[in-house]
This record gives sequence, structure tokens and C-alpha cells, in this order.
Amino acid sequence: MLCSRCGHSGAANRLTCPTCGAQLPDAPFLEGTVTAQRRLHLSARRLEWTRGDHIEGGVDLSSLTRVALKVRPVYETLLFAGPLGLGAATHAGAVRWVLAALALVAVAACFVQRRYGLLLEGATGRRIVVGLAVAFPGSERARRVASVWESLAAELPRLGPKVG
Repeated sequence: MLCSRCGHSGAANRLTCPTCGAQLPDAPFLEGTVTAQRRLHLSARRLEWTRGDHIEGGVDLSSLTRVALKVRPVYETLLFAGPLGLGAATHAGAVRWVLAALALVAVAACFVQRRYGLLLEGATGRRIVVGLAVAFPGSERARRVASVWESLAAELPRLGPKVG
């Protein structure tokens, strides 16, 4: 992508030109800050997600049929529960209790927290989930994710993809 002000090339992974600071073409009209580093940018043609000032990924809205917020337990924490539980079963004394307690914490973390992601479904049936955050339901971060999603969901239908 070329900057319309200075003509600098190689700025395709940025929202602003690294040379002159000008906003690049097809700039977003909606920016949702999910976390300090994770942001979503919606323009008339694209949805992009960034970490800091660098674009991590993006998709043309014309290629999407549906966008939804995906919320699920953090199943990844269960990967720790099995080995910890096995360790608790095979050890004795204080080590057993420590490993058992850690296994319980891993199981609790799975069901107490939620992983929030943006599900992007294409016309070919291809699905991509963009990770947004891990948060406790009702926390400030969870409310921020909900707020960004509400703003995004209000704009997306007029740009093409279905919501939900």
C-alpha cells in the first residue's frame, strides 16, 4: 500500500504511514479497543485486527458471510489438570496436596473464565476465530469486549456480512 501523502511504500501492515504519519487509504471509521494492545478496525471494505500499531490480520468484508462473537470456557487450562492430577495420585505427603490443589485450580480456571473470540465465516465455509481476550464474566475486560462487539454488530449488517 502506498501513502497518498508521501508515496512511501511498504506500509501495508500499518494504519498510519511510518514516514509521514498520514492515515493510510481505506482508513477505519470504527476502532474498538479490546485490551491495551488488541484493537479491531472496521472500514467500509475491511475488518482488521491489530496488536499495537501493527496489523496482525484482516479480511475483506465482501468475502464474509457471517461474523459472530464466540464465547467459551478456557479449555486449555485442562491440559494442566490431567498431569497435575496424575502427579497427585502418584506422590505422597505434602507434594500430593500441592499437586491436587493445583489441579483443582486448573479445573476451576477453565470454568470460571471465558475466552472471547470473533468468528469470521467466509462464503466457502471457511471459519477463522480471532482471539480477543480471556476474562472473568462481568469483569471490566469482559464488558469492554461486549461493548466493542455491540458497536461492530451495529455496523456490519449494512456492510455485507450477517451478524450472529
